Amino acid sequence: MFIAVYEFEIKEGTEMVFREAWLNVIKAIYQFCGSFGSRLHVSDKPTIWVGYA
Repeated sequence: MFIAVYEFEIKEGTEMVFREAWLNVIKAIYQFCGSFGSRLHVSDKPTIWVGYA
């Protein structure tokens, strides 16, 4: 099993675009690489997001 943890700093006001992009990438990884899913979280700072897959 392989686990990847990502930390992103996004620009304020781009949350929906970022979330959609994350979903599109994760769907491709799931379809072509056999991923078991992912989670995306916002840290205590609204511009810092953490994802793992």
